[in-house]
Amino acid sequence: MKIEHLDKKDISVIEPLLLNYPFNDYRRYRSFKKEWRDRCFADRIRRMAAEDAVRTLVAFDRGKAVGIVSLAGLPLDSECFGFKMAKIGCLIAIGDRDSEFRIKDGLISGLSGVCEDEGICHISCRVDTSDFSTIHVLEKNKFYITDTLVTYIFDKKRDRFPALKTLYSIRPCEEKDIETLERLIENSFLDTRYYQDKHLSEEGAHKLYKKWVRNNYADKERCGTLVAESGKRIVGFGTGRKNEELEKLCGIKIFGSALSAVVPSAKGAYLALIQRSIENSVISQWYDIFEFDTQINNYEPVRIWQKLGLSPVRSRHTFHKWRKEA
Repeated sequence: MKIEHLDKKDISVIEPLLLNYPFNDYRRYRSFKKEWRDRCFADRIRRMAAEDAVRTLVAFDRGKAVGIVSLAGLPLDSECFGFKMAKIGCLIAIGDRDSEFRIKDGLISGLSGVCEDEGICHISCRVDTSDFSTIHVLEKNKFYITDTLVTYIFDKKRDRFPALKTLYSIRPCEEKDIETLERLIENSFLDTRYYQDKHLSEEGAHKLYKKWVRNNYADKERCGTLVAESGKRIVGFGTGRKNEELEKLCGIKIFGSALSAVVPSAKGAYLALIQRSIENSVISQWYDIFEFDTQINNYEPVRIWQKLGLSPVRSRHTFHKWRKEA
């Protein structure tokens, strides 16, 4: 087996690896035809591999591509934590179980040289919970698990949201609210992967989430941000982004990549934010499917989603690897 850098002028060499990928993110979305699922996955990998900033390695066996791994830099994460960080965008191999493991192990080993050359200190990787060959290869190469995410969806064409009474006022976020949201962030998300990784500072994690909210608020063409109030006091917020690339490919609109937080004493505020987000006149134009993600051990949101009849569609582990002292 030989491992080489992908020639970006000949991306077609990886096409056989993209067919019938068993861990497609959209395989449990009933609104997606199989051809759409395959198209969306394949196009994402092609676009990623074509980017100048992405490093892609391909494993060849007797001249045939049998595996691929990509590594993309994380500028925002790197800025917030003060050292170079990157993520594995895909790790794919074809063959029997033993061959898959061997190929993926070789590709991960090959990334070490790339990281050394580019001074990358920290790597992350999201893996479908059914993709055991990738999970075992990452464990062998000293990656450690930092969270497990579950995804539930509201499908506008299939699902009905019950009429609910709420004690909270929900409105669009305004510029004057941002500092309040930033203070709320400092006591939220403490169970997320950034805070569970001993190599990442709490200060950096605070900074990252604050920038996430500020960036979403500023990008009103693609993002929506709502706040929950009790009287005149902000007790929570929710923000998300529409998936424009997916809409271009297959015409299905998805709104997701959401981030939300409420103060612990504001019982029912999160439920009110969900309801108003789904019904909001601007956001409702942006989606056919509304995605909700959280850590699997964040039981309260999951309980609410289940109570409302949202459908579970995906679960993924997040792995990190710390390569050296920054």
